[in-house]
Amino acid sequence: MEPLLFAFLITMLIQLLMFIPAFLFKTDKLTDMSYGLTFIILVLLFVKDLSLPKLLLGAMIIIWAVRLITYLFIRIRKIQKDKRFDGIRENFLKFLGFWTLQGVSVFLIMICSLLYFDSVAVFSSLSIIGLFIWLSGLLIEGIADYQKFTFNNNPKNKGKWISSGVWKYSRHPNYLGEIMCWVGIYVFSFTSLSQINKLIALISPVFITFLLLFVSGIPILEKKADEKWGKDKKYLQYKKKTSVLIPYQGLILSVAICLSAGFIGSFFTISSIGSWYSTLNKPFFNPPNWLFGPVWTFLYILMGISLYLAVKNGADKKTLIIFSQQLLLNTVWSILFFGLQNPFFAFIEIIILWLFIFLTILSFSKYSRLSAYLLLPYLFWVTFAAFLNSAIIYLN
Repeated sequence: MEPLLFAFLITMLIQLLMFIPAFLFKTDKLTDMSYGLTFIILVLLFVKDLSLPKLLLGAMIIIWAVRLITYLFIRIRKIQKDKRFDGIRENFLKFLGFWTLQGVSVFLIMICSLLYFDSVAVFSSLSIIGLFIWLSGLLIEGIADYQKFTFNNNPKNKGKWISSGVWKYSRHPNYLGEIMCWVGIYVFSFTSLSQINKLIALISPVFITFLLLFVSGIPILEKKADEKWGKDKKYLQYKKKTSVLIPYQGLILSVAICLSAGFIGSFFTISSIGSWYSTLNKPFFNPPNWLFGPVWTFLYILMGISLYLAVKNGADKKTLIIFSQQLLLNTVWSILFFGLQNPFFAFIEIIILWLFIFLTILSFSKYSRLSAYLLLPYLFWVTFAAFLNSAIIYLN
């Protein structure tokens, strides 16, 4: 815990040093700069082992921070003052309180990365998934900020709200991208962390999500928007049809449910894939270990889209029960094969899983052909997995 304490002290020292001139000169130009700069300084101080995974995570954080600093600096030069600090920047204690909260926020958001920098870092298939989530979040956040900045600086849009581009699908897409960046960093770091640190590291994505959803992000902006356009029928229509954060919430929820099953299974898979599984005799068609993560992630996403389409087209309770059963069997296979290290019982179970996937396809086809077709790659992969499972039993 000593590195974390040192990081906390460094973080608060940076805020204090930047707060003094900000208060003396009553300027808002240092506030956001200090926020992003603190992330960069922490990376430079704590990445001591120049291994590729740690350098990559460090680069991810620095790229995110540089983009944020650049955008916020350009914005504050344009608007000169941040309305958030009206009535605060002149009050020593209130302004210091904001800077203190900012320091605590940076530390809590960085906890996952700090634990990763202090661990033996490995690059796994889960790291690839985390990198993809982070990159997607960075692009969404960057595009959203650029579109809003361009919109607000067009004189024709004075007094209007943005409802074009990515803002057509979410009222706060920049915050969605921000959350995705730190979720991606957590997923990227997951494999390298100890069991207790996996739980501690959760503070990072949970805190930033809580902060933006309930404290300093969405609630403040929604309140201001309601005060400004709350009586405008067009704004009320936009608000009604546009998600506050996540577009296509039903679709996202369906995909999240399926990915959660895979995430639970990964707890048993990750601990065995580099130890027990590596000692087994395997057939010539055994794929490289790094391939399993991306393939399963892709299949879970297809599974989620399939579920969404089936529900949207009126799938009944019996159909959804069959789908739920196959999803449960999917997780149980990981527990049997990797957790209990019993390929024989896992093989029996995967045959049952195959039958339930087939039944799910038949059931979904009644409501949406596309929904059924999307499950075919899943069926083919489980068929392959069953052959691989049986070969491992035979060879061992």
